[in-house]
Amino acid sequence: MNKYLPGICFACQKCLFCFNFSPCNCNKNIKPTRVSKPERGQQIYFRVYTPNENLPTANYFLSSAETKFQYNNNFNEPFSFTFCSTCNSKYQRLKTKDKISKKKMKSKAAVDVESLELFEECGIDEIKLHVSIEKKGKKTSTSKALIIKPVEYINVMEKINAFVQKALQNENIKPADYSISYKAMNSHGLSSELEDELDFKEFIEDYKKVTTANKKMGMMVVIDNSTDNETKSSEKRSKNSDDVESDGSVSEEEKVITHTKKKKKSRVIRDDDLSKEERTQAEIISVLCEKYKCNLHTTPCYIQDNRHLQLNPARLQLWAREIMNKGTTEDVPPTYPTFSATLGVLVSNNNTQISTTAPATASTTTSATAVPAAASAVPPANTPTPIIIQMPPFQYPYPSFNQLDTSTNHKLPSIHEFLFSLDQKYNCNGEYSQFENAFLEEAITVNVIKDLSDEQMKTLGIVKIGWQKNIRQEAQKY
Repeated sequence: MNKYLPGICFACQKCLFCFNFSPCNCNKNIKPTRVSKPERGQQIYFRVYTPNENLPTANYFLSSAETKFQYNNNFNEPFSFTFCSTCNSKYQRLKTKDKISKKKMKSKAAVDVESLELFEECGIDEIKLHVSIEKKGKKTSTSKALIIKPVEYINVMEKINAFVQKALQNENIKPADYSISYKAMNSHGLSSELEDELDFKEFIEDYKKVTTANKKMGMMVVIDNSTDNETKSSEKRSKNSDDVESDGSVSEEEKVITHTKKKKKSRVIRDDDLSKEERTQAEIISVLCEKYKCNLHTTPCYIQDNRHLQLNPARLQLWAREIMNKGTTEDVPPTYPTFSATLGVLVSNNNTQISTTAPATASTTTSATAVPAAASAVPPANTPTPIIIQMPPFQYPYPSFNQLDTSTNHKLPSIHEFLFSLDQKYNCNGEYSQFENAFLEEAITVNVIKDLSDEQMKTLGIVKIGWQKNIRQEAQKY
């Protein structure tokens, strides 16, 4: 036999000073002290066992621990013990379960006693009724003879409600949806209401009198019109649903119309709607627009060797993203082909266009994005062509950053080259190259990496979020 020490958990023997299961040097003979703000899982709970409490499940939990660890406790007398947070939670759940079971047993016993008393008062073990169902304001009705036993208020009401649901073919009807009255069949005079248990006791007395006189008891159930309407509406909705299922899915045109009706009005994007990354990207774009503001064009231009490379929204977003990824700076554009100086417009010192971005041919017009049709004719060689660029005013609100297709003119690298470049870019010692075999086994090329889901990434062994984001971000270029 081992004496229980207050410094350990009664159910699991965890040390309540250092909260370890392994042997330690803590003095477990001392009762630990509770703290107001403990660390997670380091709270302690003091409990007292009382022999007279009817908590079978909870007490079995304690006796199991007593048997397992050979404590020398007498369960016929009260004793104190200590729990860790985990064992205390389990103990409290078992106590709650015992208390709920005790309440159910008490309520069941009370119902049984009440039913027995009512049966003794009634002196009858079954009742025979002629139940008729009428709809308010209508003369038609449905009737049936019922034999109900045992003679209990709840049982009688449930049997009547089941008959009403079956007759009307509606399982949603409840006793609150109709009124019940009774009187002897073929008798004149008013009927009596049956609304609660007190009325039921009067009903039993009247039933005895009627049956003693060799008459039959009739019961009328009057359905409210609103309940009938709800029943029809429910049946109609069910029928429409069945029709849709039998005819197949709704047409795409109808879906679009329904969606258009429910669609909310669009509103201007606010700063609060953007994520931190989007706000940062918008700020970088604003700086680039101000830095490369062009006196000749409405759009900002990156000027190199008298060539004006217009920074359209796609180029600005790509440049800003590369700055955020520390792949370039505000002074040096990214190395993508779309930033090639040959794509710019060559401008002379007197601010006139010398040549277009594409070789001029007899059948080729000037740039479709900048020069209108009226200016497409090739001017004489000795006549300087003025720059005529008609573009809508370029505004830079906070954009909804769509993915950019940067695959143009990019040579597709091998998986080895792709992963090795990531190791070089992020100064990693083979962190990304370790996945090469996994990619090759699944026959995955670089251009499809951006379409892989998180689950597929994890299947390849790429479990860290940072790895996934860096690989997808680099794959967007191809």
